[in-house]
Amino acid sequence: MLLKGDAARFLTAYKAMLEKSARRPLRDSHDFAQARNRFFGNKKTLKKPPTADTELRKALETALFGRFIVCRHMARGTEMVGPGDRIFRVRGITTELRHLMDSWVIVDTAVMEFSGIWICDGLIQSHNIHIGPNMRKDILAKIRAA
Repeated sequence: MLLKGDAARFLTAYKAMLEKSARRPLRDSHDFAQARNRFFGNKKTLKKPPTADTELRKALETALFGRFIVCRHMARGTEMVGPGDRIFRVRGITTELRHLMDSWVIVDTAVMEFSGIWICDGLIQSHNIHIGPNMRKDILAKIRAA
């Protein structure tokens, strides 16, 4: 997880940016997830995000949004395989990801590097699809080879 001050800074800036991008107040996690999906789907806003926060802008330059396989929850983060078979070890912002999602499931989310740590933005959309044992072996082999 991020340090308390870093987490508060990220959440404040990210929520404000999503509301500015949506051009309306966002009420709940569903609203924020929809705004995030539209934000990452719009190349224009990605090139010039509506935020003055330089640390958030830097994080957004590293951001990857899409479908991820949640592999293993470990002491130093959660291993995830994202678009293009990129492997990430990410942490939650204020909550350990093991408390937000099961292992070996498919989710839509965004990951980015903030304050030197790869984080998941916390807006997790599950597809209720579980990965079977044969695919798990293949995925773990890729992770170990990386």
